[in-house]
Amino acid sequence: MSEKLQNPKMRLEWKGKEIADALAKHMVQNLYRAAATLTNMVKENLSEPTSSSGPSQPGEFPHANTGLVRNSIFFQVDEEKLTGIVGTQSIVGLWLEHGLVEGYGITEIFPTDAQYLSWIDSASGERMFAKSVRAIMRRSFLRRTLDENRKEMKAILTRKLGKQASVQFASKSESGPAKEEG
Repeated sequence: MSEKLQNPKMRLEWKGKEIADALAKHMVQNLYRAAATLTNMVKENLSEPTSSSGPSQPGEFPHANTGLVRNSIFFQVDEEKLTGIVGTQSIVGLWLEHGLVEGYGITEIFPTDAQYLSWIDSASGERMFAKSVRAIMRRSFLRRTLDENRKEMKAILTRKLGKQASVQFASKSESGPAKEEG
């Protein structure tokens, strides 16, 4: 059953700009939260020390040898474009993420401070030496962490504006709720 108003003169105040600004601020906060969370997840995935568990095996996240790659993980948020980047500033991190193959600029690694490159072979456990390396298999840690945590990232990014904000908009009206004039 619908009721008819005795006096249809009511005041309605549109707060569209304030609502849009609050929603934009909320989306930026969610983006920072998601980028920081993903950064921490990547760092955690790179925290298994080589010294205690040996070199990482195929299919595992790269193990931490010096912490260089883990310490190079960063995030950046562009508030205007509503985009976030989680990445590495380490060339070794890029080699691990993409592998050392044609198409990523570098196809061979040479030693810079010594005569030979040195590493521990994951199959034999022996120290290996070479004058150069032409292939490093891809050991993705950035994309893989995102792929494995996509649902959690979506949940963070789509977190709703809470009731507190809704109540704030409703109570901001100087004249209070819409009233009949009479």
